[in-house]
Amino acid sequence: MEIHPAKDGGFMIAGGLIDNLDNFKKVPFTMFFDADGEIVGTHEPAHRYYDFTIYGNPGREALRIMARFEGMEIFLQVVNAMGQPMLRHRMTEGMNELDTSVWPSGTYLMSITDKAGQVLWSQPWIRE
Repeated sequence: MEIHPAKDGGFMIAGGLIDNLDNFKKVPFTMFFDADGEIVGTHEPAHRYYDFTIYGNPGREALRIMARFEGMEIFLQVVNAMGQPMLRHRMTEGMNELDTSVWPSGTYLMSITDKAGQVLWSQPWIRE
């Protein structure tokens, strides 16, 4: 689950729920709150299944992500600590292995987005 500040003083929570009525698929949701903490909106897209697992965090020579998703076009974007883009990659089902051997050591932010650019998942990754 992620919490993001909004420009109006409120915040947004984005995460995933496990739907035990639909083979335990992960269903994304978003909740919007105003500056007083009151819920001002929610969004639950149609049941889209996705799951991502990082192998090797911290890592060194490669960034490895196991991706499972149904009927979606998914992209991985990685930025460094300065916010500079390092990588944009169209994900495939299964293991995605991306060469990071020339990247300097440091912390990177990985974001997985759908075709429209909506962030579905993000997590820091450390290159040793």
